[in-house]
Parts: sequence; C-alpha cells; structure tokens
Amino acid sequence: MGIVPFQLPDDLKRIIGRQVAEGLAASETDYVKAAIRRYAEDLDFENELTAEAGGGHIRRPIAAHSPPGRTSTITVWPEIVTHGLLPKADIIIFQPAPPPGSSPSEQEARTSIDVPWDDAFPIVQHLLSLESDIYPQRWRYHDYPDRQTFAALKRLAVADLRSVPSV
Repeated sequence: MGIVPFQLPDDLKRIIGRQVAEGLAASETDYVKAAIRRYAEDLDFENELTAEAGGGHIRRPIAAHSPPGRTSTITVWPEIVTHGLLPKADIIIFQPAPPPGSSPSEQEARTSIDVPWDDAFPIVQHLLSLESDIYPQRWRYHDYPDRQTFAALKRLAVADLRSVPSV
C-alpha cells in the first residue's frame, strides 16, 4: 500500500491540532497513524469475537455527541442481518429492510426508529440471549422483531436523542 492523498475535513484538523497542542500526539502524522492502527486492531478483535461466538455479525456501539459535554452510545439492529451480536447502548436503532422491489414511498414508510435500550429490552428480550463469555458483553439475536413487536417499539421511539439518559 502506498501513499493515499486526501484532505482531512476542518473539524478533524481541529481535533488533531488540539491533541498535538496538548502533547497527546507528537505530530499530525503520528496521530493519524495511531488512529489507523487502533482501527485495524479493533477490526482484528471483532473478527476474533465473531469466530469465538460462532459467526454472525458483531455490532459495536457508536458514540454520539448531543449537547455539549454529553455522549450517548448507539447500536444498530438491522433487519437485513439475520443474526448478530449487539452491545448494550443508550439507544438501539431498529433498521427495517425495505421489501424487494418496493417503491420509494414504501421504503420511506419503513424508516428506522430510535428506542432507548431500557425501554426496548423488555419488548425484545425474547429475541436476545446474553453471550456471557464475550467481553464486553454482547446480546445475540437470530431474528428481527415481527410487525407487532416493531409497532410496540415504534410507540416508544424518541425523536430527540438528547432526551435519552446515558447507560
């Protein structure tokens, strides 16, 4: 692999510059190398977890910044993945798959919903089993919520993620 020229967005440049100014990275290049190395190590670790867990797809939590000083974690449960592993997070995004050949209006009608973990878990726990030998803990799923369960989840969906308390 050779040099890949690219231009970092301004927001990333500011973050990296702040890290260098605070002495947390020797240079912009060192920061980017370390970030890429960490990402590659994370991917290797996920592959190991997948092998240990008997296959499937491992979801990782995503940190999302809402109001200043507050971070929420988010995980996605996509219908198109038939089985996988979910981490506990503040929010589960349920992502229904559009029916094959559906029109744009049908696809829009099946939009994702964001439900706080503590509200969703009692409704979907019959679809989950805790994988206690994996750290951090993951919940295995083999199916997606059916229409009735999805409708119950939809009633609990939040429109504004800033209103969700952190786990």
